[in-house]
Amino acid sequence: MIPKEVKATVMDLSEEASAGIGRVLPRIARAACAAAGVEDCNIIQNNGANAGQEVMHVHFHVIPKSSDFGLHKQWTPRALIDGESERVLGAMKASIEKN
Repeated sequence: MIPKEVKATVMDLSEEASAGIGRVLPRIARAACAAAGVEDCNIIQNNGANAGQEVMHVHFHVIPKSSDFGLHKQWTPRALIDGESERVLGAMKASIEKN
C-alpha cells in the first residue's frame, strides 16, 4: 500500500495522509488474509536505510502468515538498562510537545 502523498518516511507524512492510512490499512490487511486463507498477518513499514527501507517512499508490506508461510521474525528485543526507559520517554514527550 502506498499513500498518495510522496514522502520518504512515515515521519514526513501529514496528519491527513496518516489518518487515511489508518482508515484503509485494516481493510487491506483483512483482504490479504482472506485471499491467503489465514487469520494472521504482519504489517511492516520501514523508515530509513538503517531500518531496512530500500524504496525511499512510504509504503507498507502486508504479509499473510500461517504456520507454513509468511514472515519469520528475526528481531530480538533487549532489556533496557536502569533509567533508560525514563530517559527515552522524556525525550519522546519533549519531541511531541515541540512538534
